[in-house]
Amino acid sequence: MFLQRIEFEVEEKAIECNELNNEILIIKKIVKEEKYVRVKENQLAVLNQNGKILDLRGEPGLYEIKEGDMNLPEEWQFEIQKAEDESLNVLFINRADIVDNKFYILEPITYIDWTYEDEPIETKIKGEVIFNFTIDRPQNFLRLVIGLRDNYAKHELLEQIRPFIIKSIQDGIKELSNDYKVDIRTLITNPSSIKVKVKENKYDNKLLDKGIKVTFFDFINLEVDSNTRNILEVEDKFKDVDSENN
Repeated sequence: MFLQRIEFEVEEKAIECNELNNEILIIKKIVKEEKYVRVKENQLAVLNQNGKILDLRGEPGLYEIKEGDMNLPEEWQFEIQKAEDESLNVLFINRADIVDNKFYILEPITYIDWTYEDEPIETKIKGEVIFNFTIDRPQNFLRLVIGLRDNYAKHELLEQIRPFIIKSIQDGIKELSNDYKVDIRTLITNPSSIKVKVKENKYDNKLLDKGIKVTFFDFINLEVDSNTRNILEVEDKFKDVDSENN
């Protein structure tokens, strides 16, 4: 079976998906007696049966389910895991930008502060990462989904990709400390330096292997441990006194 685009409306009900949003990434719709599939903006419809992908369409419009075979691109010639007994269905995959995703760095990251080069201080950093992403390579992404459920939620994906992002942040911060000797104040007030290093570590290539493309990435609420924070506050007070005296 395959999906053939038609340029006219029909009276019969078409299979369509209205449930995809910033929290839901995949919705499965069983084909019962329907003959048509409607694809909406930022959706990819994947027709499949018994774990075999039959056809896929990503251009918005109305499609008729037809008898026959479709020559799929090589990257789509795979079977969906644990879906051997699935009846004919359509998987609607969310292609929109999934925004405002956050990771909290639960394990504080060790950082050597080089404010005083002759006496570097070990401190700890914690904070949050915020990022947006899209399902850029849905064929890779679909391999992540074990079996076909009625829906696949964002929080399930975030748990799978969390180690890749956190590991790259750790590596980037350690590099700024060990190789570039960036002082802690610069790091906290200018977290873009971390973003540069995280990008250079090519964490996003690892995510692309899973079909995910990061479209926005930033750090918020970066903090240091209490001992370092006290040192910085004392320094600020001395600076304020000096400026008043001058």
